[in-house]
Amino acid sequence: MKRTTTNRNASLPITIACILALGGALPAAAQEPTGPDGVRIGPAFQDDLKEVTVPLIEQYASRHPRLLFSAEDIPDLKRKAEEQPALWNLVVANAESLVRREVPDEREVAGGAHYWRIEFVQSGALAYVLTGEQKYLDAARNWMVRYCRGEIWGEGWGENVDLFAGWYLYHIGIAYDLLREHLDEEDRVLIRDGLADHARAVSEDGLETRYTDGFRYDQNHTYIPVTGMVAASLAIMDEVPEAHDWLRRGYVIMNRSRYVLGHDGYYYEGPAYWAFALHWHARYAELMGRATGDMQQFMALPALARSWLYALHTSLPGFPWGFDMHDTGRWPDGKRGGGPRVTQHPYLWAVAGALRDGNSQLAGDFLNRRGPEWDYPASAFLWYDPSLEPADLEAVKPRHYFEDHGVVFWRTGWEDEEATCIAFRCGPPQGHAATEKLKAIDDWIMNSGHVHPDIGAFYLYGRGTYLAGGTGFTARKFTRDHNTLLVSGKGQGVDGSYWNDRGWPYERFDAARIEAVHLSEKYAYARGEFSSVYPNGLELESLHRTLLASEDYVLIVDRLKADRPRSLTWFVHTDEPFRPLEEGRYLMEKADGRLLVQVLEHRGVDGEVLDIDAAMEPTVVMAGTAPGDGTPTQRGHHLALETGEAAEVTLVTLLVPLGPHDPPLEYRVEPDHEPPGLIAIKLFRTPDEAERLRVDTGWTAEDGGEPATIRPAP
Repeated sequence: MKRTTTNRNASLPITIACILALGGALPAAAQEPTGPDGVRIGPAFQDDLKEVTVPLIEQYASRHPRLLFSAEDIPDLKRKAEEQPALWNLVVANAESLVRREVPDEREVAGGAHYWRIEFVQSGALAYVLTGEQKYLDAARNWMVRYCRGEIWGEGWGENVDLFAGWYLYHIGIAYDLLREHLDEEDRVLIRDGLADHARAVSEDGLETRYTDGFRYDQNHTYIPVTGMVAASLAIMDEVPEAHDWLRRGYVIMNRSRYVLGHDGYYYEGPAYWAFALHWHARYAELMGRATGDMQQFMALPALARSWLYALHTSLPGFPWGFDMHDTGRWPDGKRGGGPRVTQHPYLWAVAGALRDGNSQLAGDFLNRRGPEWDYPASAFLWYDPSLEPADLEAVKPRHYFEDHGVVFWRTGWEDEEATCIAFRCGPPQGHAATEKLKAIDDWIMNSGHVHPDIGAFYLYGRGTYLAGGTGFTARKFTRDHNTLLVSGKGQGVDGSYWNDRGWPYERFDAARIEAVHLSEKYAYARGEFSSVYPNGLELESLHRTLLASEDYVLIVDRLKADRPRSLTWFVHTDEPFRPLEEGRYLMEKADGRLLVQVLEHRGVDGEVLDIDAAMEPTVVMAGTAPGDGTPTQRGHHLALETGEAAEVTLVTLLVPLGPHDPPLEYRVEPDHEPPGLIAIKLFRTPDEAERLRVDTGWTAEDGGEPATIRPAP
């Protein structure tokens, strides 16, 4: 078999990690930490491999099927197929595709252009086991034989050791486990040996020589092929003694991969990669939970057990159905198209079933109502437990602070299309806890390639439409492409690189943080400080953004302090262009809603009024799905507001969601007699109706009380 090292510039990586136990604290860096599976975390992979054993249950390898269910479970699964036709019919649809389609040719197998279709084999195998229809067995066998004859899985894309190998190993391994006793000897041996050859490639080339400088434990290019290798190893370990060694290697790698994942439930690379990758950790947890007899331990990984929070809070009640944070969203012809595709969500049912968790069941049901699982229906069918009662959505507060990652979500309702929804991010790429984990693991090469330089950025949905969002998947990531700030024209981190954080000490990003949060039914308040993520030469003392969001508006207060005069450039990105109204007011109009931006204050030292220049332009990003120069591509439009220079800059802006026919409302800052840090505004809904808003931009929770008051104005 031809074996090659992976393409390190591949564009589909995503990452996942974990800590000791749900809600547990990270051990001190000076101590040798323990991973979530009870295995120590040494400085390097080889340190752990020397002494680990995989605690399989007695007689685990003595019968088939065993990976996802046993022969004793089949009668119950047949009843489930009758009782859950909506889920079962999707399995049958994929099984029929397996029968109807031509068996992929050698080029298709090697190139992997449609690699996800290998799931057809799992659906076909399951359909045969539960119906006994010969056509499903014949089709699954033919596909498995063709794939296992192939020497190369993923030509030009980490051949035999990367993503495509992971998909093929997992789904063919599952199908082999289900069908082994129904295959003739020649086909059984061919499929078994094909699985063995490719699992061996992942183990020997993928784990031993793939990286010479360390492992990307956080990255899906590591844990997806390892999960596939584990599935294949478990499927053939009674026939191939080497498989026990591959399983040990996979067990160690996944213990470390699970360890590095954040513990607050936030998935740092955005909703698209949450959908693409996190289910692979659930698949691994399911395999090992059954193999060791401790499903709860493996599924209780905080990144899985708390993922229901991410699923709900990153969703939107209308198009594009989710916040397009980081490498999320497609823009055909410069227009937002399709939005984040919500799929692979049934893994939430797997977590729910293992932990008897109604919140995870709720989140899985919530997303499934928006679109059933077409790509992986066999998993959805097996994972769904109709006996588990979901939590009540109305009992879940529509606001949350992901403390480790520094991300705040707030909304006025869950499923009301007119709801106002806001997200605000001001934290490091992989969370604050990652700082100490990096010190504990010498061979972890952090990869945050799908995280964008959007620290301090906000995202806004209101009046039934997406008003301020991101700019999608890019090859070169610029701060200017996000709803945050440039300082004297400079962006964050390694601005313009695919890896915004690479080459910077992670402590610089860790220093960016949410300093204060107050979330109530009426409003959201958050203040972040993120001066550390800008270049040293700017000599910044501090950079604060304070955000107050209510149903009707978002107030943003930006304050810069530096050792010498600096400017701020403020951005908001939208689907349609802005046009100026009178001075300091700008309007973006869509068919289904509008966004009014009003500059309320732009001052320097001692209240000096600063000049401000406004640019209303198409947004041109360097598009692409892999590192490189990228292709200049328009994605919507933006408004940029640049202040004059001063050693202290205060910029106060107001964003107002408007329906198609709402009049632009009037707002003004009250006379400057308030104490330092207090912003007072009158908001005129009509000439005779106003409310008074007072916001303390220096408030902390220790101060007590509330950071803002909103009341009718006299």
